[in-house]
Amino acid sequence: MRYLNQLILDFAEIRLRRCGQLAAKNLLHQREHMLGYRCNFAGAVGDRAHDIFTQSRAESLISLEHRPESFDADQHIQGIEAFMRGPDESMPTIAQRIGIDLEAIPPADTLSDDQLQALNEELIPTLAMHGASYGGPKDYPPRLKYEVVLKLAQRKSKITDNGGFTQDGCTGSQVGCDWGMYCSCLQYTSKKDFVAQGGDPSFPEERFYQGDGDPFGFTPATSEEKAEAEKFNALPFEEKIRIWEEQDKNAPPCPMHGKDCGKW
Repeated sequence: MRYLNQLILDFAEIRLRRCGQLAAKNLLHQREHMLGYRCNFAGAVGDRAHDIFTQSRAESLISLEHRPESFDADQHIQGIEAFMRGPDESMPTIAQRIGIDLEAIPPADTLSDDQLQALNEELIPTLAMHGASYGGPKDYPPRLKYEVVLKLAQRKSKITDNGGFTQDGCTGSQVGCDWGMYCSCLQYTSKKDFVAQGGDPSFPEERFYQGDGDPFGFTPATSEEKAEAEKFNALPFEEKIRIWEEQDKNAPPCPMHGKDCGKW
């Protein structure tokens, strides 16, 4: 138990230090908004949370003072393109980049559900603040969630300030979904239709749509929308980036976080 508590404290400190680094670059709010995890100061380290965050932010601000202010657009675009191509086999894992020794983390079958839950509550946001987010079902059992998160930590990736990815496990079909009976898309189909398509009949009835009408109304794209999408897809990557940046500038204030969300 003592070792486990220290492990949780280590995760919390790594997370808060990363929050401080992002805050120094005015990127913390963007990371929180994009990956859905707030920099929680009520975590395992308790009263030390603000001190860890403030110290990390101050150290990062000092290092930023000695960094050239010029923005290299070509290098930025190359970084985005490399991210979209996927990981290089020579890359370290996310855990290695963060400084987490996965071999030192106890396996799921040696921990209780409460212990797994406590680890998940610090490990998941720690990964998210480094750009790797868990996007699975909220009610997924702690033991299964822990195993998914450890696999996420083993993924090879660069640590980026401006981007990230979410491991949502979505296959596009309820039948054969990695989340099994916890798949959130089951609410959009009846159990009868699910089983008829080859789904597992043992899944609980309450996981499925309970109404009588169409469980999910979907309006297909109009011909104009399709034509516009095809036109956009044919554009050079640099032009797409320019359009996205222009859309960000003109975007209305975020309904969740207010006008500050427009300062990306």
